[in-house]
Amino acid sequence: MKKELLFSYTQAGQFISLAQVGFLLAALTSGVMAHKIGPKRLIFISMMACCLSLLGLALVHQKWQVAVLLTLAGAAAAAVWVPMVAIAQEIIPAQHQGKAIGLMSSGTAYGVFINGLAVPIILPEYGWRFVWLFVFVISVLALLWSWLRLSRLAHHTDQKNNLPAPTEAPTTHSKPSLLSIFKQPACLIILLMMFLNGIACMPAQNYST
Repeated sequence: MKKELLFSYTQAGQFISLAQVGFLLAALTSGVMAHKIGPKRLIFISMMACCLSLLGLALVHQKWQVAVLLTLAGAAAAAVWVPMVAIAQEIIPAQHQGKAIGLMSSGTAYGVFINGLAVPIILPEYGWRFVWLFVFVISVLALLWSWLRLSRLAHHTDQKNNLPAPTEAPTTHSKPSLLSIFKQPACLIILLMMFLNGIACMPAQNYST
């Protein structure tokens, strides 16, 4: 891609940083979007956006197109996470939720593993555009499988969501503010761990070769 589209390593880093900007923006807004349009619908929209961005990357001819599509792909990757957690809490028994969410959070690792096996085989024979098409096909298959699985849950979850709320005695407890949550040591440690993981992992994946 670098040779054909004529961009430098510096520009490649900028493209990756834009993907992370899209990821962060979607992560900050996906909770609101999931509440507005529903978690299952947000999952499907995010997966479709991911598929379209991967297809677009196979067809690009300009550097700015790479930047836009990678930003969209990063946003789609983040936007799908919050609704998946909501779905898991709703349909998976409590004793298995930790395992399920752990498997979901490892999705990037699965993709890196598949790419690590496929790219050395596909790239020399068919070129970088076919690599993006290969990943696009896998993503479409995942979208179709998810659609079949989650559509079966629609009736159950809709019925559950339409039940009248139980009558409860009024309480004086108020929801904690966002600032108070960020003041908790556990929250800061998690944010620091994620920051160190991103700052170490992403450059290693993109520049180690």
